Amino acid sequence: MSLNHKSFSLCFLAFSFFLLACSAVDAKSLQDSSTLSQPTKSLDDEITINSNLRMAWNDEFSDSSLNIDKWDFQIGNGVNGWGNNELQFYTSSKNNYELSEGLLKIVPLYNSSHAQPYTSSKLVTKNKFSFKSPGIISIRFKVPQGQGLWPAIWMMPVDSAFGGWPRSGEIDLMEARGSNTQQVLSTLHFFQNGHKFQGGHHNESQITNFNKVFHNIDLIWNKEKISFYIDKKYLVFEASLNSALGELYPFNEDFYLILNVAIGGNFVQEPVPSEICSPSACDDSQKLIIDYVRYYN
Repeated sequence: MSLNHKSFSLCFLAFSFFLLACSAVDAKSLQDSSTLSQPTKSLDDEITINSNLRMAWNDEFSDSSLNIDKWDFQIGNGVNGWGNNELQFYTSSKNNYELSEGLLKIVPLYNSSHAQPYTSSKLVTKNKFSFKSPGIISIRFKVPQGQGLWPAIWMMPVDSAFGGWPRSGEIDLMEARGSNTQQVLSTLHFFQNGHKFQGGHHNESQITNFNKVFHNIDLIWNKEKISFYIDKKYLVFEASLNSALGELYPFNEDFYLILNVAIGGNFVQEPVPSEICSPSACDDSQKLIIDYVRYYN
């Protein structure tokens, strides 16, 4: 059956409106779907071990001398051996540190002819550079072997806004005992009705221990959580203390970095002089070795 011209025109117009309506619905549906499928990113998103951040500060120790724009020395033996009955006297002498092969080497030393027979170095970024959350601090290191040696990579508050230790916090990225180079520890110190601490440890095999092989310690420093990783694979310890500490939470303030080797003290056994560097005999296995320090935020 054939349609007249008028009927055909009406049918054509109706069909055209139908297509336009369908197209409009489809276009809106696609637009809504596209909007919903794109995740929103907040500036407060949690940093993870795999976060791709900007390097804000670093030292690769590639020069032949220490960069004094980045590091200073803490000198002396503190009060009561830095509060831990440590035996060493910290110096800025090149007998106690060196830069070679693109590495920083801190040298704990025993010299029986000196009034202070045990000496070492303690490098700090205090008054040079401050670190703050959120961010990542990554350090590649080897620890020294020898009974009584206490190598540490740690942080203290710049301003102690909450009061003296431990009220303003302490962040120990890595501590080790020279008598057990298969293990490192990571710890947070804080105040909660007295001195409290939380931490964990990581063990390596004898073949890959922290004296023989370089390892990385990474501090993943969020506003609400602090995490410590070895080699970006092994979670040593993680804590969220904001709720427990409330307004007294100290770990979002500015901190400075410390690299040192203590000798003796409450954390380790009595030192054995023959296992520590002397003026006549010393090799790299008896030194804290730092390949690099990198800070991302």
